[in-house]
Amino acid sequence: ACRFLKDVDTSVYDVVCVSPRNHMVFTPLLASTCVGTLEFRSVVEPVSRIQPALATRPGSYFFLANCTGIDTRKHEVYCTVAAGDEQLPTNPYRFRVAYDKLVIASGAEPLTFNIKGVQDNAIFLREVNEAQQIRRKLLTNLMLSENPG
Repeated sequence: ACRFLKDVDTSVYDVVCVSPRNHMVFTPLLASTCVGTLEFRSVVEPVSRIQPALATRPGSYFFLANCTGIDTRKHEVYCTVAAGDEQLPTNPYRFRVAYDKLVIASGAEPLTFNIKGVQDNAIFLREVNEAQQIRRKLLTNLMLSENPG
């Protein structure tokens, strides 16, 4: 999705990006952020730097939202405002985005191999907040290991 977004010709197309996050994460380097070899900001690239037209060009927009449906007859994408790290309100704001051409990039979910308890107990490493959680746990355990007993 980011590669396509970077290469789209904004002199021909108005670009509208709908995504639940406003950045791209370079996941191969996330493990280095857990141990402090890299700063978290080193593995993140804002969407507006990938495609500057989203921040500067009239007619091009970025919406921090989730796509919840597509009506191909009406050429509309149905969206719900993204909650970020918080819980969605009981009645989240919904809106539609019209399109002429549509590119769908669905992202990915971690694979648990249907092992019981993995989803509830594992810390996955696909997002910056997950790397921060691992780092906090690692540092807490190192500090606790210095306690007597």
